[in-house]
Amino acid sequence: SVLEESLDQRIAKLEENVEPEYIAKRFNKKQPIDACYNLAIDWGFEGIMIKDADMAYEPGKRSKGWLKYKPPRIELDVVITSAEYGKGKRSGWFGTYGISVKDGANYIEVGKVGTGFSDDDLQYLTTELRKGIEKYEGDKYYFVPRIVLQVTSDLITTDADGNIGLRFPRTMRIRHDKFAADADTLQRVKELM
Repeated sequence: SVLEESLDQRIAKLEENVEPEYIAKRFNKKQPIDACYNLAIDWGFEGIMIKDADMAYEPGKRSKGWLKYKPPRIELDVVITSAEYGKGKRSGWFGTYGISVKDGANYIEVGKVGTGFSDDDLQYLTTELRKGIEKYEGDKYYFVPRIVLQVTSDLITTDADGNIGLRFPRTMRIRHDKFAADADTLQRVKELM
């Protein structure tokens, strides 16, 4: 039994006996918590656990040496209104998407999202968005608002010019069941701030 050993000692024994893909990802103790959290979100996790590496394991309960770091997230249905082609593995596909919410008959961009997509999603979005190109300027393409995404974000921010944006947005899914008219409104975004 390794229950009485420290986290570092338990992890060392696991690393000797278990394949790396089955061991929890760990961060250096000196890395900022927000950076660790953002990496974990990018990898598809919903947060991080902060543990006292010197404590023994306490089975059956969350001990005082553990802290779950999962800030409340904001979920919105947004419309893709622009995109840019990706680079590297994503070349040939749109890889970054400008996302907007409704403001009356208009759409107001609230950020860009490039995470949370499978290769199939990227292929589908590129094919569908190419059918509705309104214009392009440089590397950026603008579309007729048609495709809705459900996104999650850490928080909503406002810049010095009063522009509203989503901090660290991540796509949860493509909303095939919704139309652009069903997207969230600027008013709702302001209420969530």
